[in-house]
Parts: sequence; structure tokens; C-alpha cells
Amino acid sequence: MKKLYFLFLMPLGAGSAAVLFILNLLVSRYVSISSIVAAMSMPIFGFLYHYPRPHIYIAVVTAFMTLYKHQDNITRLIQGTESKFIRK
Repeated sequence: MKKLYFLFLMPLGAGSAAVLFILNLLVSRYVSISSIVAAMSMPIFGFLYHYPRPHIYIAVVTAFMTLYKHQDNITRLIQGTESKFIRK
């Protein structure tokens, strides 16, 4: 539930980030990269869609928190040991 707040704060930005997540996942097959790209794109979409500055600031903080939380994934990506998303 706590991850849905951007859907209410910045609906166009969240929708755009979701589309970017899906496209990135289809191309790269890495959920971690897709999550990072989507999170880092939220402040950019917030700026492009002219959302209030406090919303953009929250998106920036959240993007960096996401980057911090994905440090292990980033290390595995660099080492080439990160698992890919496989459709069954």
C-alpha cells in the first residue's frame, strides 16, 4: 500500500514510470534494472508534467532510497550474477 502514494500524488508520472518499467523489463529481463529506471524517472516525469515541487522532491528522495535499497542488485548486475525475469 505504501508504494501506491505516487499513484495519487503524480498519476501521470506513475503511469509513465509503470510503462517505462514494463518496456525496460521486456527488453532487459531484469526486474531490478526496471525498478531502478522507473524510480529514477519519477522526478523527471514530475518535472515534465509540471507537478508541484514538493511532489518532485518526494520523488527524488524516493528514487535515491530505491537506489540505496538496490545496492546488492547493482553489485550482482556488475558481476553478471543477477537473475533474469523468466516467463513460464
